[in-house]
Amino acid sequence: MKANYRKHFVLAAGALAIGCAQAAGWNPETRTYDTTGYWTQRQEGWADPSFSNPSHWKNASGETASAFDANACLYATKFVYAKPDQDKVTSLPCKVLALSETATLGCTGASYFDFGSQVDLLAGASLTMYGAYFKAKGTFNFYSTEEKPNAVKIEAPTTGEDQGYFLYNVTLTGDDKAYVVLGGAKEGCTLANFNWESGDGAAFHGTLRVANFPAAPAACVAQLKLADITVGGTVSLANNTRLVLTGTSGATVSNLVMDAGSVLVGTTAERKLTVDGKVEKLRIDVSGLSGAADATEWPVVKVSAT
Repeated sequence: MKANYRKHFVLAAGALAIGCAQAAGWNPETRTYDTTGYWTQRQEGWADPSFSNPSHWKNASGETASAFDANACLYATKFVYAKPDQDKVTSLPCKVLALSETATLGCTGASYFDFGSQVDLLAGASLTMYGAYFKAKGTFNFYSTEEKPNAVKIEAPTTGEDQGYFLYNVTLTGDDKAYVVLGGAKEGCTLANFNWESGDGAAFHGTLRVANFPAAPAACVAQLKLADITVGGTVSLANNTRLVLTGTSGATVSNLVMDAGSVLVGTTAERKLTVDGKVEKLRIDVSGLSGAADATEWPVVKVSAT
């Protein structure tokens, strides 16, 4: 099933400091991205969090401004850095943040970060988490392909189930060509943990590939934890990865691919994985499963099609 996307337009109201006049954005028919009206990076945001320094951004005339406007559209072509205030919710001060093929959005801190209306990741763009504890919310639109995937990486030592990248109230979108890799990418990575606590993935029709990217040490396990989430596309598990069900009723995916060495855990009599399309390989860990003493079978996975 292909997503029905429409070309979006973001308009600025009035003469504001940094607005986004007639920003065209993504065109699903041609799979191209028009940055007309976007502010582009003037320099990389290494020393300062890039979003607190408007001088890092310029318009088509090369001008900068002293403050961001809520309707700003930003186009990053290099490294861009977001550092939430400790234990506070920090918001992206713009309407749209688009990342080019050469751009990486780096995030750190032990806090929530509200990415606002949308983050658009063009083919090859990546997100990198440098903090062991991080929670994000907002909308992420993936415009990648398998040849040029979007990577979401944890480059910090993670040692426990309560650490990692928490997708809190996050919406993911992408057409059937979108390809996103989730994993760890650093020495010292013990567990690359992606916990999707709440939100919606029904409009994501591509592939979520759980695999270290680029390859991390063999001891680094990558896992995707789903809490009552629907994914409109494929969840694909590489070797030494896990799909973990949390929440109450379980998760729904359109397709499931499990390479040798991957495992599905967290199923119970009430918490199931529903696959509406195709299962290519499947291994289920039911070592902790318990049910009524007189039960002869407990359905833990429902496959409604192939």
